[in-house]
Amino acid sequence: MLTAKGSLWLLSGYMLPSNKAMQIDTRRKRYTQNQVNAYLGRIGVEAPAVLEKGSLDRLIYQHIRKVPYETMDIVMGKPVSVYPDEVLPKVAMNKRGGYCFELNGAFGCLLYSLGYQVQDCSARILYKETELQKYRHRIVLAEVEGFKYLCDVGMAMEGPRIALKLTADEEQYDGMCYYQFTRRDDLGWVLWQRFPKEEWQIYYAFFDVPSYDVDFKAISYYCETHPRSPFKNPIVSIKTEDGVIMMKNGRLTKSRRGEIVYEEEVSGQQMLTAVLKQYFDIIL
Repeated sequence: MLTAKGSLWLLSGYMLPSNKAMQIDTRRKRYTQNQVNAYLGRIGVEAPAVLEKGSLDRLIYQHIRKVPYETMDIVMGKPVSVYPDEVLPKVAMNKRGGYCFELNGAFGCLLYSLGYQVQDCSARILYKETELQKYRHRIVLAEVEGFKYLCDVGMAMEGPRIALKLTADEEQYDGMCYYQFTRRDDLGWVLWQRFPKEEWQIYYAFFDVPSYDVDFKAISYYCETHPRSPFKNPIVSIKTEDGVIMMKNGRLTKSRRGEIVYEEEVSGQQMLTAVLKQYFDIIL
């Protein structure tokens, strides 16, 4: 039997502290103004005067055009941090990129520092999968004008170039692809993607439940260290105006509106170094 007694709860004769007494802090940290300025300078945009949907779209678009998705630290055996304050110097000062646990974590902190209400969520990547996948993707939900919007600057392949309104059965177009959310009791929000004139493809799924920095430590460690992790080989990409430039599985590809228009093998350390600098502005 559970009964209240002062600031404690009595359960089967034992005293349990109330939530107030536990003092577990889940509050998100903010960047300092200098850090915000450095981050905005990195992506080439000014702080929004008004926290509106258009401002959010501009921040996302500039981020995916300026900051590459990359796994080079994992390839080189360097530990990856999921904490935004530790990721910021890599992205803003050293002009590097990162993968979803780094990029979306840092971007969410930037949005919060600018005044947006945000939460991180864990997602299951389901694109071209036939079996249920573990949670291994970090996304951001931001609240604008009374609605929640999905923000994702941490996908290697073509992904949302704008903030997507979290609402079911409504097509949303970002200038490249159509997106639509559906709902399932067992998967939560399910995001679908299609290029014009093509079929819908399932993209990923998530529940609108907050995740915290610490929740991504274990899965990021798995991605960094597991022998079969796909991230142990170089994956680097950057969005262009009409496509994606990507290096993956030892090949450099350029795509335009979903179609590969150029492909080249990347062989040897010298060529790898040159490709990283020329296409992704990465100097290791």
